[in-house]
Amino acid sequence: MFLVVVDAYSKWLEVHQMTSTTSTATIEKLREIFATHGLPTTVVSDNGTNFTSNEFEEFMKQNGIKHIKVSPYHPASNGQAERAVRIFKEGIEKMKEGSMRTKLSRFLLKYRITPHTTTGVPPTELLMGRHLRTQLDLIQPNLGDRVREKESQQKAVHDYHARERIIKTGNLVYAKDFRKPKSWMPGTVVKKTGPVSAEIQLDDGLIIRRHQDHLRIRTDVPQTTIASGLEDIQLPTREVNPAEPREEPELEARAEQRRQPHRDRRLPQHLQDYELANS
Repeated sequence: MFLVVVDAYSKWLEVHQMTSTTSTATIEKLREIFATHGLPTTVVSDNGTNFTSNEFEEFMKQNGIKHIKVSPYHPASNGQAERAVRIFKEGIEKMKEGSMRTKLSRFLLKYRITPHTTTGVPPTELLMGRHLRTQLDLIQPNLGDRVREKESQQKAVHDYHARERIIKTGNLVYAKDFRKPKSWMPGTVVKKTGPVSAEIQLDDGLIIRRHQDHLRIRTDVPQTTIASGLEDIQLPTREVNPAEPREEPELEARAEQRRQPHRDRRLPQHLQDYELANS
């Protein structure tokens, strides 16, 4: 015996093999279904004794579910359930291998991922909002999954080479100070707390935790002093005499140097026969 339950909206099908058809066994199986999918607003059933008992009616009432029973001797009143039963029987008969449990699992998977003739989409997408992965996906791998896998591999390689040397115990780093804009605090990596985070001990002793994006490599150049020992070095010295002041030449000498060359003056030839005197 099987309990067949179908969702009127998504056409999702639940089929459970029953060892007993009592109201108690039916209620226990419905509890399992409701635990997965939640409580429905309405349940439509035939007039089997397990659905008409006071125990079943009380179960419906306690959970706020409206129970509708179809007209006796008129299975068409519950057409969706009847079609679900027929689809289940035909699907099981086509399977030749495996136990009943195996056949049932294979049938349900195939039914749930197949587009329904009424909705045009698989029941899984309406009820669960996603596509279920099957063996067909191995033949035609999803392009998006392949791209994401490649990107993940590239990111892992980049992160390893770019940050592995930073998050290493004993490394000197600068840690971002969120209290001040554009401020970094010097510290030392004391422990890795994850693949991309570590505990940093600042120079003042405070221990903080930072992501690798908030760390920078710090290279401290040791300050060296050259003052020590200078007192022992004797530098050679020599006495330097101040330059003697140069005397400026007299103005007259400068003027003499600027005079024209001396010229010999004589009387013209026609005047040499005369004697000149001052009057």
